[in-house]
Amino acid sequence: MLEMILYGVAIMYTPGPVNIVALNMGMTQKLRDSAKYCTGVSLAMFVLFVVFGYTGERIVKKEYLIYISIAGGLYILCLAYKVLKSKVDIKSEQGSSRLTLKNGFLMQLFNPKAIV
Repeated sequence: MLEMILYGVAIMYTPGPVNIVALNMGMTQKLRDSAKYCTGVSLAMFVLFVVFGYTGERIVKKEYLIYISIAGGLYILCLAYKVLKSKVDIKSEQGSSRLTLKNGFLMQLFNPKAIV
């Protein structure tokens, strides 16, 4: 149980795309608009905890955990390298749109940081 609590705290308070969007929405929009997005993010994390918790307990043997951890770490390093080498054009302006519960749910559900 302690591992799940530490994982939850690490995911919630480390910077990532979902956290940065939530911070921006909280500072620039009304509570009602940002609450829908944050509810979607919370719902996605709940689904991930339940699905990965139960399937991981049933499928993964304890002796394979170290290899799975190494593979996850290498994946995160690969993503970090790609982000470091990517080119960003900050001059292009795109129209802003309202984010909904569905946007928050899908963004968090497919967030590599949450899955790994």
